[in-house]
Parts: sequence; structure tokens; C-alpha cells
Amino acid sequence: MSDEVVGLVIAAGYGTRLKPYSESYPKSLLELEPGVTVLDYLIGLFKEVGINDFYVVTRAELQDVFKSRVGESRVLVVDVSLGDGNLWTLHQALSRYGEVFKGRKILLTMSDHIYEKALLLKVLQASKNSDKVLLCLDRSPRGGEVSEGLKVVVDGDVVVSSGKGLPPVSGIDTGVFIIPNHLLEYVGEVVKEKGRKASLADFINYLGGRGLVGFVDVTKCLWTDIDTPEDLVKARKLYWRILSKNLIKESDGVVSRFLNRKVSTQVSLWLYRSRVKVSPNVITALVGLLGLAASVAVFYGNALLGASLAILNSIFDGVDGEVARLYKISSKFGALLDTLTDRVVDTAFMFAGIYYMIAYEFLDVRFALVLGFIALSGAYLVSYVSNFVEDKELVNKLRNSFPYPTRDVRLFILPISLALGRFEVGLAYVALASWFYVASVVKGYRVVGRGVKNLVLERRSLIPEVRGYLKMDVEELFLSVAYLAILTYVTVNLHALTLKYGGELSMLLSRVVVLVGVILSAYLIVKVVTASLKIAGYVKEVVVTKLWVTPTVYEKIVLEALSITTLVFVKPFALVFLNSITTAEYVEVSDLLINALTLTLMLKLMYDVYKAVEHLIHPRKEA
Repeated sequence: MSDEVVGLVIAAGYGTRLKPYSESYPKSLLELEPGVTVLDYLIGLFKEVGINDFYVVTRAELQDVFKSRVGESRVLVVDVSLGDGNLWTLHQALSRYGEVFKGRKILLTMSDHIYEKALLLKVLQASKNSDKVLLCLDRSPRGGEVSEGLKVVVDGDVVVSSGKGLPPVSGIDTGVFIIPNHLLEYVGEVVKEKGRKASLADFINYLGGRGLVGFVDVTKCLWTDIDTPEDLVKARKLYWRILSKNLIKESDGVVSRFLNRKVSTQVSLWLYRSRVKVSPNVITALVGLLGLAASVAVFYGNALLGASLAILNSIFDGVDGEVARLYKISSKFGALLDTLTDRVVDTAFMFAGIYYMIAYEFLDVRFALVLGFIALSGAYLVSYVSNFVEDKELVNKLRNSFPYPTRDVRLFILPISLALGRFEVGLAYVALASWFYVASVVKGYRVVGRGVKNLVLERRSLIPEVRGYLKMDVEELFLSVAYLAILTYVTVNLHALTLKYGGELSMLLSRVVVLVGVILSAYLIVKVVTASLKIAGYVKEVVVTKLWVTPTVYEKIVLEALSITTLVFVKPFALVFLNSITTAEYVEVSDLLINALTLTLMLKLMYDVYKAVEHLIHPRKEA
């Protein structure tokens, strides 16, 4: 990758809105943590994704401070004055140092932006199959991000226009671009037309009109830019969340991503922020001892304690690698020690579980040994095949696809099945998942739903398409809500009457009433939601253009509001249904849970609405 892409950091600005802090330091040399500046973080990120050839573009008066940070050969000095556009800066770099970029793509980033590693990986991956300029698009910016960011308008898979004064119809860019070498010549053309004020927005608009600008959707990636002292405070807080996400590996399994890493990264970051420098190898050994303790507990008959310790072992298993990456002290010996420890713990826990099931006569000896061998050998092969196969894209895809053969899933399923007294179910799952994965990798098998496309008839819209009318959708919504209210009243009261006067058939009749009510209410709720979504569609354009709320954020708010409405309508039917099949205590608990969920969603909705219009409530002052 380093032979194809050169990293370029634009650091020639004056940072006037960051005064007085920018009077002593360039924006990119402000610290995010003690000893780590914005520039240090960006360069470290470049190296992590394989970009080892990078340069910093700056003006003459800042060259010495940057040369002391990155080396003299990495600094490109250009002629920039206050008020010049960022495209002019790029043009100067290309004109003066053209040989540096010859035959290579440029990964261009602003020096006042920070973002997670996944954003870079996404745009670099997309650039392998694209000959267009690529920008990173965030479809759900909120608050000040909307008013400050460069808004982008897309049509299909191409960008057609951009500008700070546009409404956020499609979203905003995140300050990261990939520019193919053959399109660099257009930089000069735009500068010739716009002069020293030329900006990247002008470049995007110029190429967008020719269909030469694409985008990569990075909506779920963390990022921010630093323009004001307030932005710097926010960036320093966001930085730790970004570091936490950077610790997640592409090869992580589903349990690791959604459970283990949530805990382990916080432990690792606490150690790092506290400057407690524990050797990763010591952590590996301690976590391994925790796993062996789990096996000993199971061996001596305490399945619940053993299962709990095994899950803790799985959760903390990632701390050693996370600490090594944070302190940049990863080693081959550490990776080997971690792998060997994992295999020892896996073997010990499986044998302890099999012994426990045999000793307490839960399983036949021969069946337990055969199933254990199949599961354990499969688990070993998952690790071996994952490291041996060069096609890591295929490996990561299969590891994160059902039936999820990764170690984090094994050490989640096995302890739970053991605690429930059904260890054979856990072993069977491990055996199936492991051998399915091995077979899939060996054969290059991909589950793509073969053979069904000829069974699906073509579906298309009516010709001509005619847009609906707001009046008709409002009427539909009103009638559906009215019918739903009537149905709720009838179902609740009819249920009570059948219980009171139904005699021997009272329970059967009441359940029939509830079942019919639930079916009809589901139909009406779907109609309410459908009509509401149509009405929201009419309002969206006004909200986007007048309030500068992006479509993605608006749609999220609408869905949250509809979720609350659905809960309100569903609640009476759910309670009546539960009342017909269970005890009053369970009905009360369910009522409490539904109320708590509704309240939580309402608070989330209020927060999201506030953040969506924050830029209107607290507008930023221009410098």
C-alpha cells in the first residue's frame, strides 16, 4: 500500500479562530494527550494502515517546528498567506515537489481533523477499485458540525456539488480525500480559474460536474475537526473514544465486538491514561491463569464459578494486545505467548467440562470424548487456518459470519452451556461452527444465496409514477388511529366480559379475543406507521433546507418518534395478552419494562432533537 499511496497533511493555515492558543502553536501541534499532538496521532494512523511515505505541507515560518517533529525530508514548504484557500496550498505542493507524487495517489487530510482508523481503511479499500476522487461522507452530522462543515450533494454513487452554504441534503465531508494521480492536473485548472482563494470545495464542484468524484460512507465512524477552543476541548474527549474504537480488530468476533471489547478497552485505556505500564506478557500470563482457574473450578465440581471465570478470561483476553498497541510495544514473542496461552486454556476448559459431565453422569463417556475431540480439533484448526490463509478479507468475512467460529464466541457459548448443565450443546456448536469455517476457507466457499435469482419475478414501479397527496395520507393516518383506539377499547372490555361470563369456555374465549385483537392491531399499527412515514417524507425537504438537519438525522428522529408511538399502541394489547397466559406479577413487571423503555426512548428523542437543532439555538460566532 505504501508504494501506491502517499499521505499528505495540509498544515499551512493560520488558526485565527483558535487564538490565543494558535499564537504559540500551529493547530496540528496542539496536544490530545500529554506528548501526543494532532499531527503525531495522524502520522501514527498513517503507519498503522500501511502508509509509511507521508509529508506535511506548511508555510515558511512554521517549517522549523515541523521539521523537528517529522524530519526535514518530510516537510514541504509552500507560499501561503492569510486568506489563501486550501486548494492553493495543494497546488503549491504539487508545483514545487511534483516528483514526490509522481505515479501515486494522494491521501489528503486536514491537519486539524482527527478520526478513527476504520475511516482510513474504508477509503483506502474503496480507492483500490476507483479512478475517481473519493471523499469521506458523514450522513448524520449534528449541531455545529452541520453549520461548519462542507456540505455535499450526491446523486447515486457520485458527488455533484459541495459548499458550506448548501443545506445538508446528503451530509458533510470529513476532511479526508483520495486523489488519483491522473486527476491532479485538474488542481492547476481550478487554481487558474479561482486564483489563490481556490478551495477543495471548488475542486470537488469542478470534477463533480464531470462525474469524477465519488464518496465513501463513513457515517458510523468517529471524527471531528478543531477550529475553536471549544472544539479542542471536545476533541480531547472524543480522542479517547476514538482510541477505544481503534483497538478493535477487523478479525474480532461478534461477542468480542459487542461485549468483550466494551470492557477490555476501558481497562486498557485506564491503565494507559494512568501511565501504569504493565508488560503485555505479564497480562497474558495473568489472564491465562484466570482461564486455568476456571478449568480447576469446573474439574472440582463448581460449574457456575468455572463458567464465570471462563467468561472473565474471554473478556480480559484482549487487554494484553490493547496495551501493547497503545504503548507501541507489540512483539512477535508476545503474539506467540498469547496464542499458546489461548490454546492451553481452551484445551483445559473443554476437558474439564467433559470430565464434569461424565463425572456427574450427564453424558455417556464415549459420546463425550468423541464430541470433545471433534470440537477441540476444530477450534485448533480455526486458529491455524486463519493465520495460514493469505486472503484476510475472506478470513475476516467468514469469521464474522454465522455460525461464528471465533474464540470469543466459543468462550461465551461453552461456559453458559456448562452452567445450564448442557455442555454437550456447547461442544456441538463449537464443532459445527469450527468445521464449517474450516471447510468454507479451504474450498473458498461463500454463502451468496445461489440459484434463487431465477425464482424471483421482476418488481418495478407503475408507469408513470405519481406522487401521493399529503391530504390523503393525513386522512389515512387519522382513520387508522381512530380504528386502533376503538379496537383497543373493544378488545380490553370484551376480554374482561368473556372472563366474567364465559363460563367453562371463558379462558378459551378470552384468548381468542386477545389473538384477534393482536392480529388486527398489528395490521392497523403497520398502516399508522406507513402513513406517518409518508407524511414525514413531505416534511423532510423543509426540515433539511430550512433547519439544516441532515436527512439521516431527521429519519432517525422520525423512527424514534414512531417507535414511541408504536409502544403506546402495543402496550394495552401486550398486557391483555400476557394477562391471559401468565400471572399478575409477570404482567406488572412487563408493564414496568414497557414504561421504562418508552421513557428511555422519549429522553433519547429529546436529546437527538436538541443536538439536531443545536446550531440554531447556539449559533457559532464568526471570527
